[in-house]
Amino acid sequence: MASEEVLTIFPPEEPVNTLLTLSGSKSFMNRALILGALADSPSLISNPSRSEDSITLLRLLKVFGVESRWKEGGALELSGRKKVCTPSAETVLDVGPAGTVMRFITSYAAAFEGSDVIIRGSERMHQRPIGALVDTLMALGANIEYIG
Repeated sequence: MASEEVLTIFPPEEPVNTLLTLSGSKSFMNRALILGALADSPSLISNPSRSEDSITLLRLLKVFGVESRWKEGGALELSGRKKVCTPSAETVLDVGPAGTVMRFITSYAAAFEGSDVIIRGSERMHQRPIGALVDTLMALGANIEYIG
């Protein structure tokens, strides 16, 4: 029997203000979008991917009040979490076929107490595994149920 490890995560003691240079992959872009949405102040993403997955994630973050604005030169500015609202009334978030978006928006939605959303995707998306993530989020206190 494997022993369980306990991992404690502490927020940084001071605000993080840094410049990261990442590849143009949609996976990195989606991570940058989530980090920008969680930041206390606006974030600027230079040379962002405009993949269908990233545009989908941007659209879903807007439901939470995250504002985005394309700037001159193609950069993308995100408002940060100070403007974030909690969706209610069973808001439907459609991730389409995007597995990374499904996982990221599930975790993001679980971070907001009172958030009442339905996350759905393509038929193929409903066949992909998400149980380990849901189990972990529930262990952290999220209230999640499978409806389909």
